[in-house]
Amino acid sequence: ECPLCLLPQPSEAFPTLACCAHRSCRACLEQYLRLAVSESRVPVSCPHCPAALQPADIRRLLPEPALRDKYEEFLLRRLLVADPGTRWCPAPDCSYAVLAHGCAECPRLTCGREGCGTEFCYHCRQPWHPDGPCMPVPPAPGLATLATQPAQPEESAHGEALAQAEAEDIKVCPRCSAFIMKINDGSCNR
Repeated sequence: ECPLCLLPQPSEAFPTLACCAHRSCRACLEQYLRLAVSESRVPVSCPHCPAALQPADIRRLLPEPALRDKYEEFLLRRLLVADPGTRWCPAPDCSYAVLAHGCAECPRLTCGREGCGTEFCYHCRQPWHPDGPCMPVPPAPGLATLATQPAQPEESAHGEALAQAEAEDIKVCPRCSAFIMKINDGSCNR
């Protein structure tokens, strides 16, 4: 019996996972992975425990090539974000990464994506400015109002959020600590 869908299944319907000994039927694992990848939850953990699923298992179980490609892109982005030498093209219609190791002395970078070619500064990540120093990056519009408000202690803000959530019948999931709300419509998100 699959612990996710609670349906009896033959033993060959339960693929093995390299990360742990938990077993779920292939259909449930495929659906779980579809949802995780479409919601950008990478790395993907086992549906039963916090162990991270191995990329080879995910590639094997994801049925659609487009989802496998999306998963591969998320893995690559995760690696690039962790690399301090990676710079992202500032052009609004481009999300190309430029690997810029050792470019502090020669800060002019050029996006290598075909059709883009945007030149930008290694230091401030803004469009290239050959005749002047880096300009400070202006805060995002929503952040400017937050910066002018008095700071609250973290515990106070957290306590207020919990009180408001409880008033709206929102609970904390005992497994993952995410906020959840029970809906009495007969459905289940598991």
